Order: sequence, then structure tokens, then C-alpha cells
Amino acid sequence: MRRHYAAFIVALIVFGSSAAVADTILHPGDKIDVTVFNHPELSGTHTIDASGNVSLPVAGSVVALNVGPDALANVVRSRLAPYVRDVAVQVKLDTQTTSIFVTGGANGVIPYTPGMTIASAVVYLGRGAVAPTPDAGAQVAPNNVATGNLDLVNGPIDFHRVSIIRNGATLETLDVIRLRETGETGSALLPNDTIQLVDKPIAVRVTGDVQQPGIAYLNTSEPLSQALRQLGGPAASSRVDQLQLVRDGVTQYVSLGDPAFSQAARNGDQLVVPRAAQVDVLGNVEKPGGTMLRGSNTLVSAIYYAGGPSKFANLRAVQVIRNGQKQQYDLGKLQKGGSGDNPVLADGDVVFVPQGSTFQWNDVWGALGGLGLFGVHL
Repeated sequence: MRRHYAAFIVALIVFGSSAAVADTILHPGDKIDVTVFNHPELSGTHTIDASGNVSLPVAGSVVALNVGPDALANVVRSRLAPYVRDVAVQVKLDTQTTSIFVTGGANGVIPYTPGMTIASAVVYLGRGAVAPTPDAGAQVAPNNVATGNLDLVNGPIDFHRVSIIRNGATLETLDVIRLRETGETGSALLPNDTIQLVDKPIAVRVTGDVQQPGIAYLNTSEPLSQALRQLGGPAASSRVDQLQLVRDGVTQYVSLGDPAFSQAARNGDQLVVPRAAQVDVLGNVEKPGGTMLRGSNTLVSAIYYAGGPSKFANLRAVQVIRNGQKQQYDLGKLQKGGSGDNPVLADGDVVFVPQGSTFQWNDVWGALGGLGLFGVHL
């Protein structure tokens, strides 16, 4: 009789314990006690990592996110069954955190404070105040919110789609950018809620003569031009007709008007914006002085960017001085379809247009423009 009574008491205790934890849901950061009966080497206290997994001896990495202790014990039992005879496992919640968890763009925790909303939680994200959860490991992804300040608009995370997960179910998905613009707070958060972030999948590296060289993060539908726009656009000294696009290991040269810029960017694209050559155009031109060749960098284009030749310029004897060496060119030949007298200029070259007779060069210059020799691509 005593044996039956004792068995009843044990069963009652076990049942009561199971009932007490039946509604418990495990989250990242929770500490759990795992007991494998008769096997102390497989037992111990463990912390659920930032991804919602727990690493156990022999059983390996087990998903513990949004499951109860009993459900987790069943999974561990099945993992150990091939190695342990008559295995019996018990999982107990040791300590449950009172934090807000962040997954997706970053794995980490935000300290919960009463009255916290999704809008106030994003303040932590924006200033990088996300602490890594225990056992999350030392590896931190580039531009992770745990590494510092985060640009909510142009950063690597799509803050137009932020979800609140509660007890394994999506409570709602919000446009946090709009919330901040309208002053709304969004839903109130509860301890152990999870903020799920969505990464922008396209990363484009933009270097060279651009306002803010770096990496632009885009969604799949956004065009390549958005990457350049996101980083401030080309600098005033850039050359915009010879941008270097490296895609899938192949280099091509494109201008700002190229169809590639209106098409969707691809992850891993690299865009190099070259600096335009600067030359001095002196003598009989409308705007003598330093000239930036943002389009074509030929001799004719240099004179065009300098305002064109003045009324009595001698275009049959234009001089180009490079490294102290002088070369003379007859631009009048170009009207007849010649090409040898329109050399490509280099940074630092000096162009001198001498004065000639009272011959009117306006008709000649207009013809050169008709031949498309100015190379303007702005």
C-alpha cells in the first residue's frame, strides 16, 4: 500500500511540475537545467543562444526557440536514444530573461522597461545598443546593429518591415520608418517578445570619386542608380561617362544614362566612379583656366568645356603641353572626318589656343559639334 501511495505522490509531483511549465515558452537567453537520469556527464545548466538553439553533449545543437521544456526534453530524448539505453530526460526552466530579443539583422537583446513600444525599442537599434546574447559566439556580421550606430533608412536592414513575435506567433509587422515620421509609437512590447528584422539582400560597393564611398544596401527591386544615390551621388570632380561596373567578375564601363543603372542591382556589384581629368585651357577660349573633363577627355571636349574658342582663335595650331613637351594639332582637319588631331588628354595637361587671323571659326566649331566630338554625357 505504501509503495502505491509513494508512486502516487511521485506521479502527482511530476504531473504538477509538468502542469506548472506547460505554458512556459523558452526564449533566447533563458537558462535551462537539462537532466539525463543516471548520466550526470550529459546533464547540466545551459543557456539558449541568440538563434534560439541550445548546444548539448552528444545531442548537439537543438532548437529551443518558442517551445516548452517538455517538448524540448522529448527532442533531446530522441537525439540521445541511439547512444543511451532507456534514456530519460527532464528539462526545467532555471531563469527566464526579461528582455526584448532581436533576430534577423542582428542577434541580441534589449533591456525591457515597462511601457516600451516598438518605436522606443528602435532607438536602441539606431544607436547600436544591442547586447549580444550569451553563447552567441564572437562572430558579428558586418554592419550588424551590435557594432554601432545604424542608418535606419539606408542601412543594411529594411525597417519598413519589422515584425513582433510573441510566443512563437507574429503579432504584427510594422513600417517603423513611417511610425517615426508620424510620431506614432506602435504596439507595446512585453518581456520576451522578439523583434524580427529583415536584411536588405543586395550589397553594392561604391568607391572612387563619390560623395560618401562605401556599401549601399538595397532591396531586390531597387535599381543600381539607387546605390549611387544612397551614397550621395558622384562628386563634382567625377567623370560620369566611364563608370566601372564589376559584376560577376566581369568589368564593363557604363555612363549614368546606361540601361544598367535603371535595372535592378545584383548582390556583390562593385561600382568605381573615376575622377575626371583636370586640364588648363588657356589662350583664345571663352572661359580660360582650369577645366574639369567630366565627359569625354579629348582635346575638342576640353575646348568645349572651356566655353569654346573665341572669335579669332587659331584652331589649326592648338598646342598641348604635357610634362614639358609641346605638341601641335590642327583641329580644322576634324571637319573633314579626320581623327588624328583630337588626342586624349591626361590629368595636368595644358592646352593653349593661339590667336590667328580674323577668320571666323564659328562655322567650323558648329560642324565639330555636329560630329559629336564634344563627348558630353551629362
